[in-house]
Amino acid sequence: MVKGFGDNPGRIDFMKSQGVDMAYWMANAGVWGKFKGFPGFAVGTNYVPQDMIAQIHEGEAIIPAPFNPAKYGRDSGNDALVAEIKALREEVKGLREEQKAGQNAIAANTGKTARVLTKFDIDGVELRT
Repeated sequence: MVKGFGDNPGRIDFMKSQGVDMAYWMANAGVWGKFKGFPGFAVGTNYVPQDMIAQIHEGEAIIPAPFNPAKYGRDSGNDALVAEIKALREEVKGLREEQKAGQNAIAANTGKTARVLTKFDIDGVELRT
């Protein structure tokens, strides 16, 4: 039986056996649903307490239970992700500092090498001035 759909567990099967277009019926069941007392969530809800048929509205979202933070009593499902991003930003900052220090060392050594090389000719013979 579909909870919230009445007392007869075979009602949907019966409707199908009578040729009722279930997609059309479900799309247009809003008026009938209000008459029968189906709940609607026009202002939204963080948690649906049981399986039920409900009237939903254009633009609303239905969130699967594993992704619903309200189900598990937490503010956000992203706490671990935020912490990881912060750690990665710190790591990138450290890597940039190391890279800058390495580039400065290369530049200094390149300058020293250039000064030494100016003392020799193309054959490697020391120039006398």
